[in-house]
Amino acid sequence: MIVTPRVNAKPRVNAKPRLMTVQEPLIRPSGSTKAPSASGQSVKSSHISAPQAFQQMGSEIRDLNTTFGVAASALKDHTEHSISHSIDPIPMRRERAISHLLTEGLEDAEVIVVMKQFRQDISIADLYLAIIKAKDSICRLFLQDLVNS
Repeated sequence: MIVTPRVNAKPRVNAKPRLMTVQEPLIRPSGSTKAPSASGQSVKSSHISAPQAFQQMGSEIRDLNTTFGVAASALKDHTEHSISHSIDPIPMRRERAISHLLTEGLEDAEVIVVMKQFRQDISIADLYLAIIKAKDSICRLFLQDLVNS
């Protein structure tokens, strides 16, 4: 048998495409269930009303807001505590640098010159505090450079 195409065949213009549908589970409010019956078909159980759904959502949003508030407060407290304990204020750093400077065995005039530089620029005091733990000769050279400048 030979099949020949039909010459007068027209395509169907107004035909709607058929889509395969897959049943997806619906999201239902808590307290609402759909249980299968003995025949396998779903049987509707009680649903909550729209006002009840809005009340429930409002309650959950308030709970979420409270949770975020507690978390933000804890983060703020932790951050403030960390900052206050990790960074010495400038006067305290300057005081530590001067206290250690007094143990270096410099002449009084040399101590005054270095103290003035600590007062003018805290980064000099910070650098001095950082190199205290280095070799004693580096610390001495640093102080001599400050005195001579």
